[in-house]
Amino acid sequence: MELGAGEIQGRLAMPQPVLLHETILPGIWWVQEQDGNDYLEVGLCPAVVTHAGLAGDTALPPWPDGLMNAPGLLAEAMAHAQSGQALQVNLGMLPCNEADSIFLHQLSQQAATRTAQLVLKGYGDTVAEKTTLSRIWRVRYFNVHSVLVLDTLEVATVPAVIMATDEDWQTSRRHLQQLP
Repeated sequence: MELGAGEIQGRLAMPQPVLLHETILPGIWWVQEQDGNDYLEVGLCPAVVTHAGLAGDTALPPWPDGLMNAPGLLAEAMAHAQSGQALQVNLGMLPCNEADSIFLHQLSQQAATRTAQLVLKGYGDTVAEKTTLSRIWRVRYFNVHSVLVLDTLEVATVPAVIMATDEDWQTSRRHLQQLP
């Protein structure tokens, strides 16, 4: 059976860069480390993604001048992260000024080059970028024309959209059991 490439691919800049992609069987992941250590991992998501989700600051960053709602939003997100509660906030539904937008963008862009960026290919692209804060991700959903349709801040070790669903995982297990 050819495992091929599935819908999710990513790169992590953990101590050493890691490339990964889900195979055509959800929950079966191909992980490639820079040192040449390539392996398959079975699970809802690779352990390296879980480690990336937990990495980051556990204290709020200093605020630049001119912010309107970012401080309150991030304080609530950090409280959820510290208590282990999930949270998803639709950033498009919040009144944000330009300083808020720039600051939130920088939190994910600075961290994405250091920790994790995962892309889910489907009807449109979904991009999950780890922020500089522990357990806080920026997840953006694009349509087939690459137009942003949903922009969220998600508090979770790994965003739900990245993890294999129980139904998909059960189907993958059945396929694996049928292999000779």
